[in-house]
Amino acid sequence: FREIQFDPSDPNYIYISGNSVKKIDKRTYEQIHISDLRLEKHIKVGNKIYGHNWTSNAFELDLDTKVERLFSMDQTINRGILLHNNELWVGNYNGIFLRNLETESLKIIRVNPDNPYSIANNHITALFKDSQGRIWIGTKGGLSAIIPEHQDLVNFEPLGLKRFVDILPSQKQNHYYAFSFYDDYIAEIGIHDQSFSTIHSRNSNYLQGPLTAKKIDNR
Repeated sequence: FREIQFDPSDPNYIYISGNSVKKIDKRTYEQIHISDLRLEKHIKVGNKIYGHNWTSNAFELDLDTKVERLFSMDQTINRGILLHNNELWVGNYNGIFLRNLETESLKIIRVNPDNPYSIANNHITALFKDSQGRIWIGTKGGLSAIIPEHQDLVNFEPLGLKRFVDILPSQKQNHYYAFSFYDDYIAEIGIHDQSFSTIHSRNSNYLQGPLTAKKIDNR
């Protein structure tokens, strides 16, 4: 399998994907076959699973009816997937692609050379939406976060870390783990107090906080 996701609506179950999509009962380890879809990354939102398989396509799978929808993203997808405001976000080496699930219109987020506070890099390595609706964007050029309620984009430049491959919630409230496996870092970030600490690093010459947030034109 390639991806494991806990069921946010029922902690007794997890969903795995790879050569197929399966639901596993954590109490009995029973495996329930859901679909033959081959997915590299997936998320579960309500009664639907969204995923991609390193092609130019993303998928929506209705768990009740087993009906599948295909969405072309125009370019090969290789990193991350999330759902926000009825738009499916996926990433690759050339930006973030947003496909509206109703109109099927496509938007693309890329570095804006005229705006130094746009996303850190076009090569997307991770996408993560936390419980507060913040969207974390790992790139080969650093870590960014979009704060939807304020329309802020925050670049965590002082980290000195690049090529984040995953972002996960920490056990501490409003703290997150950012994994930079290519640089061999695991960092813990506090979004409210802008704290930063290194959990693991093979290189001792890392930078330490505090972090800074920058805002331009309400973004």
